[in-house]
Amino acid sequence: MERSPLTIISVKFGSGELLTCNAALVRALNPDASYEWLVVNNDHDREFASSGASAFRMLPGVPRPEEARDRGSAHHAAAITSALQFVRGRYVLLLDHDFFVVKPGWMRAILEHVTEESIAFFGSVWHPRWSYQPRGFPSVHFMLIDLEQIDRSALDFRPDMNGNRLDTLISQPNLPLPQGLRTLLQTGAFRDTGWRVRQRFMDSGLYTECLVPHVNLESARRDAEPLHRFVARVLPRLRNPIPRADEITSQSFLRADSPLGYALGWEEFFWQGVPFGFHLRSVGRRITDSEADLAELDRLLGRYAVSRS
Repeated sequence: MERSPLTIISVKFGSGELLTCNAALVRALNPDASYEWLVVNNDHDREFASSGASAFRMLPGVPRPEEARDRGSAHHAAAITSALQFVRGRYVLLLDHDFFVVKPGWMRAILEHVTEESIAFFGSVWHPRWSYQPRGFPSVHFMLIDLEQIDRSALDFRPDMNGNRLDTLISQPNLPLPQGLRTLLQTGAFRDTGWRVRQRFMDSGLYTECLVPHVNLESARRDAEPLHRFVARVLPRLRNPIPRADEITSQSFLRADSPLGYALGWEEFFWQGVPFGFHLRSVGRRITDSEADLAELDRLLGRYAVSRS
């Protein structure tokens, strides 16, 4: 049996319905592609593993860390690491259950692109609305890795919340800091899942490419606090609470395709000037769960699967 060049890794934590929707869209937009999809069953959902998981190879979940400051992120990272040993092909794609790619034939397109350009990491950045997250490197929401360039043993996805003393200090609720200053000091300082990978490889000389997020820059500047607008002129790019114009795009496909999704804050990403995908992570840690939101998602995915395939 010929080895598939691409292996997808997702981590299941109460996301069975969205994973099933995602699998249907991936197959519709890549009908001739060869890939294996590994799902780590971190919430130990036996019903999903025995019924709705035919599109995936289900892997057992890993124990939830008890001592980590952010146990959810540490649990996610441990699941990714556990799945890496089962990857047999050259490329591995870390894909969140709620990150939906809408570009027809995207699998072939990006594999050809990263191969031709010798790109080691390709994917989505953290959306700039999460200003405390590091920028300039693919996030684990959608991260493609070339395992011919990167030894999998060097991929350490563990967060490092306990090592970030500045963030720990600033996060103290009794610390008398204005919110604007608190946000400014935290910009780019968070050490979530995948932070160690970024630290090790961002300046390693390997080629990296990121998708471009949609941001209404005028609104972002208008809504920013005066302190942020002032320091945006002098701060380094990766420590700036307001994204630069060349890091984002004002284009939007959801504004027309799904006004509801756009209003909910579904995060849009472009590649080479055309729509690539969207991420449901909207307000805080909220994941779409209302019947109306899920109905809209189902309608939208059906439209992309039919009209763009």
